[in-house]
Amino acid sequence: MAAVCCVMVACVGTFSAVNLLSPDDVIAGKNDPVMTEEGNNTIVKEGQGQPGENTGTEKITVNDWEKVSYVKKKYPQLLIPQYVPEGFEFTELVVEANEMFDTYTYIYSHNKEKIQLIQTIGTELEVIKDYDRFFETAGGVNVKIKEDIEVSAHFIIGEDLCALTGRLSDEEYGNIVDALER
Repeated sequence: MAAVCCVMVACVGTFSAVNLLSPDDVIAGKNDPVMTEEGNNTIVKEGQGQPGENTGTEKITVNDWEKVSYVKKKYPQLLIPQYVPEGFEFTELVVEANEMFDTYTYIYSHNKEKIQLIQTIGTELEVIKDYDRFFETAGGVNVKIKEDIEVSAHFIIGEDLCALTGRLSDEEYGNIVDALER
């Protein structure tokens, strides 16, 4: 009997804690985004309610390099990499766009190694903080390197904040950055 009471107290306590930590509208399912499918790997989540509640995001994933040009037509500010180190192959491009900002992520793979290029538009960020070192590419772009769990290079092209991750030399980072085409 005592064991059954302990189990019931634990269950009631857990349920109460979940209710305290979760907003009522999440539990009740209110204000959930409306999801629709719009062909060609596109899922649209339409925002509802007040600003900040749900910004509504369009997400497109492309796994075929030939289709990147179609994405470029819809998102003309998308940078197109014209150089990646030998052996790396295009894996995917993921576009996430909403009213506030757009993020374009390219992923290239070679064996177990990956290169990821992220372009963010609309954040109005101009400062890249907490970097370990920097260099200037042959094309004049300032690249700031952050050496943490993985090495990442951060730079600004026009008004777009970009990040490049992968096990690359400064020369390879520079070659990729200088070969980005608008």
